[in-house]
Amino acid sequence: MKSNPTDHLHKAMRSAKASHEVEGFTFTQQEDDLVLASLQGKLARADFLRLAKEMAGQIL
Repeated sequence: MKSNPTDHLHKAMRSAKASHEVEGFTFTQQEDDLVLASLQGKLARADFLRLAKEMAGQIL
């Protein structure tokens, strides 16, 4: 059975999140959505960085 590219991205995201969560990091749904959109090519790198910085500013 062939795997779907979207399934591969979701699996990679789960793995990366689990690795970071072991270190004590947590992620919001908004952060997950931003990273996934970037990985799917729906956001330019500059837009991803701008939005990530805006999110980080909301936390600080």
